Amino acid sequence: MAFRLTITDTRHPDFSYQCGFIQGQIAIGRAQICDLCLPDLTVCPMHAEIRLQGHHYTLVDLSSQNGTLVASRKLIPHRPTKLASNDEITIAHYRIVFESGTHPSAIGKQAIGQCAHDLLHRRLAHQGHLAHVTPTLLGLSGPGRGARFTFVQTGDSATMGRTRHNAIPLDDPEVTSAHAAVQWQDDGQLMVRDLGSRNGTWCNGERCDSFALVPGLTFAVGQTTFGLEDPVAAALQDIQLAPHEATVPFVPDIPTPAPHATDANDAETAPASPATPDDDHVAPPPAAPSPVATLPTGVTEPSLDVPGTRDSQAPQHDNDAAPKEESDIGLILVGTAIIVMLVLFLIWFLG
Repeated sequence: MAFRLTITDTRHPDFSYQCGFIQGQIAIGRAQICDLCLPDLTVCPMHAEIRLQGHHYTLVDLSSQNGTLVASRKLIPHRPTKLASNDEITIAHYRIVFESGTHPSAIGKQAIGQCAHDLLHRRLAHQGHLAHVTPTLLGLSGPGRGARFTFVQTGDSATMGRTRHNAIPLDDPEVTSAHAAVQWQDDGQLMVRDLGSRNGTWCNGERCDSFALVPGLTFAVGQTTFGLEDPVAAALQDIQLAPHEATVPFVPDIPTPAPHATDANDAETAPASPATPDDDHVAPPPAAPSPVATLPTGVTEPSLDVPGTRDSQAPQHDNDAAPKEESDIGLILVGTAIIVMLVLFLIWFLG
């Protein structure tokens, strides 16, 4: 059974991407191994799965930190929930519409990877992170793979060749000492020029003396292939390789309720200031505040000594307690005297 997912970043709802699948189970998350990569740290590396069970698909949340919703209902982790066509899945900032039995419009690893790239590119561009990115020349394959040169300002030039004085030295017998140069011109273009090399500089399978280097275009110097580094691809890799502990808590944007609108007629008839009551309608005096309401913030209400909580007879009980204590002391003294007299009498009688 085939199904299609339409992915929309709710921060940029004007753009959506469709991916098709024919396998019985797909993993959704931010990790590189996921079948559907959502490039955001609010998504767990392995967030959820869509599984084929019998004749229908189910969605399973994999104990994700920020949860998974279907039709605004949060899923219980590891409990499969049946999916119906046109169900809406929500994972952090992403809204995903599930369509079962539809012909996939885009399918395969390349299409899935392009989806993650385009989603992240749209967000970075909208946030202005790509506006001031300077181009970087990158060795993609061959002896110079991994070599990088970042252009700082217009007019900068990077030469490549076999000698060490080049910005990009290449240990390649097919490369001459000064083979080619790339310059960032004032009009913003990167121009590649062959410097009269023996084996030439090749672009799109053709030997070229000079050409403009644009994103996606590659050229060969000897056995090394060069191209422009994609800043989105680098950012995407950082997100995909981030550990589970790097997951950021997601707090959905809850719209603030609008204030209660006052009726127009009430607004017109309401007095601008409190009216002075007449003799027949005197307003009652305001009620005395509760003792609890007057307590300072952070102070708990005492259980016994709050003014006004004891009845009027309480002081009399305190006054009656004093004579009772005096009578008890007198009885103790009398008892002590009797005991002393008995002891003295026994000493005299026995002596």
